Amino acid sequence: YTHPLLQQHHSRIGNDPGDPVLNASILWWNATTVPFSERWWNPPFFHPTRDVAAFTESMVGLSPLASPIFWITRDPVTTYNAMLFLTWPLSAFAVYLLIRFLARREDAAFVAGVAYGFSPYRATEIAHIQMLSSYWMPVALLALHLYVARRRSGWLVLFGAVWLAQCLTNGYMMLFGAVLIGLWL
Repeated sequence: YTHPLLQQHHSRIGNDPGDPVLNASILWWNATTVPFSERWWNPPFFHPTRDVAAFTESMVGLSPLASPIFWITRDPVTTYNAMLFLTWPLSAFAVYLLIRFLARREDAAFVAGVAYGFSPYRATEIAHIQMLSSYWMPVALLALHLYVARRRSGWLVLFGAVWLAQCLTNGYMMLFGAVLIGLWL
């Protein structure tokens, strides 16, 4: 699905050049401006339209990972490709942690992590890094479970932080995830 991205990470982009190029430019914009500032709402596209950033995914939730990659490489395409590759192991690891806590079994956690992180569904979303970046949601559920088990407010703080990161990564997950969290509650 991704060949030859590893060898040509600076000149090739995952899937078609439509959404991935837009998403690479959003990651670049997030790394070079202060999110939610006056300047940030007005990226250098669709000029003279004002506040154009309000009409697309902000992907600010990816900034803690993507911005340092951009600052090191100074290349938005490499940043996008690195983030694309990170979505698989991060998603797998997040589910591994959740299932390890719930089932208390390493083998079940490993299988669940691989199933979630590398499922065929993810291949259909390869052009949408924001859909692939769903690793915050299992961590949010884990934080809720840990709060119930240990009654420490720090777990609610973690839940709030990762829930916010998920919402700032993907608007769809803000809505779909709210249903899941509501059902969990």
